[in-house]
Amino acid sequence: MMRFFQLILIFLSIPLASPGQPVRYGRGEVAVRYLASDFQYPINKTFFKGYSSGTELEFIRRIGSFSALALPLRAAQARYPSGATGGTNPALWGNVDLQFHLRLFPAGSRFNPWAYFGIGAEFEEASKVRAGIPVGGGIDLRLAKGLYFSSRLEYRYSDLDLREQLLAGVGLKFTAGSISNDKTTAPGKKPPAVYSAKDQDGDGVPNEEDDCPASAGVRALKGCPDRDGDGTADYLDKCPDVAGSLSGCPDADNDGIADNDDQCPFEIGPPESKGCPDNDKDKDGVENKLDDCPDVPGPLATKGCPDRDNDGLADKSDNCPDAPGPPETRGCPDSDLDGIPDKDDRCPNTPGLQMPDGCPEVSSDDLNSLIKIMSLVQFETGSDRLKQASFEALDQVAAMMRKYPDFSLSIIGHTDNVGNPEKNLLLSKNRAQVCYDYLISRGIGPSRMRFEGQGGTKPIASNNTPANRALNRRVEFILSK
Repeated sequence: MMRFFQLILIFLSIPLASPGQPVRYGRGEVAVRYLASDFQYPINKTFFKGYSSGTELEFIRRIGSFSALALPLRAAQARYPSGATGGTNPALWGNVDLQFHLRLFPAGSRFNPWAYFGIGAEFEEASKVRAGIPVGGGIDLRLAKGLYFSSRLEYRYSDLDLREQLLAGVGLKFTAGSISNDKTTAPGKKPPAVYSAKDQDGDGVPNEEDDCPASAGVRALKGCPDRDGDGTADYLDKCPDVAGSLSGCPDADNDGIADNDDQCPFEIGPPESKGCPDNDKDKDGVENKLDDCPDVPGPLATKGCPDRDNDGLADKSDNCPDAPGPPETRGCPDSDLDGIPDKDDRCPNTPGLQMPDGCPEVSSDDLNSLIKIMSLVQFETGSDRLKQASFEALDQVAAMMRKYPDFSLSIIGHTDNVGNPEKNLLLSKNRAQVCYDYLISRGIGPSRMRFEGQGGTKPIASNNTPANRALNRRVEFILSK
């Protein structure tokens, strides 16, 4: 943590210019943003379910046309998760980061997306300090000279549980002055003058005539740079560092196909064979006369046809061309080796003994166990609180779910007919949910289960005796594919 603050001090102490170094103007930026943060996101994957608002003041120092260092300071009234149930506790939150920004376009562009990462310190109630790693991106939209609409979206990794965070911000960014032509100031010579705002990049082309006002260029290309001098502006040049005549790219064999798109750049060939002679149009090493797919490269083992998953079956004969599998299943994977491809197997991780859907049958012993468990799960009278003896029975249900990993479970609560029907319906649903929550705590995925209550609408015995009413007060567990 001490080294982090030392890096911040070094960042703040970088001088605006040094003798003998390129002189730049307007390298500093300040952004003010409104923040919305959500600590719930890593728990329930729901964006901004429990978001809270805050503010951000960010100091930015450009270190190049496409890069910058940033120091954001933030404060917010946070809602911290209190546990796996998703509850929250309000508390103050703040952080300070050192971030590296990488921009898609040069500084000063009208529209500029950017991405970043960094390291920071976070403060919870000013007494708890933890490390954070921010990653994210943003967009700057120029509204006027030196004024931008600025937005960002960030995900923060934390070294503490339940403290990872999704954060969004919108606001304004301000830039001081303009950028000089970056000429080196030699010792004993007068520094270059600050260029007028009418010519931001100092290339002699006024801004209103300059298609690239933030990058010095040539008048013949309306002020845009041309690094390789081929007469094609860099932003239109597919090969900006190599001179050429085809969209700025060279064509060594003069066959009308640029070298970067020509599979045979030193041999003349037609476009349909990607610049190569006709004896091997797709340049896969298989002669056209032996190639079952002469227009698409592929290995010799599949007669020149592509085999994306490298399972020995050509894609055109492979029912699953992107996932390797044996010939017996026409190239489709079969994870449980039961002879049924995973794409047709409802239970791909459990052998189905050649059952039509690939799923095993639930044994009669296990079905009888579920029926017995129905009478063993008991609750306090008129309540959804489980009796101690019920936990062992529910543990048996959890074990059965692990035994049949591709099956789903329906949990259905029932009551007798004593009391208000509406209250009985709610009580039966609450009791089913208690069982559902307990099985989740034992590692059973919630997507594999559902619960409902049916009150006293489906008795299995008449309600004329206490014994029969006890039979009707039950929770059913039903396994299904």
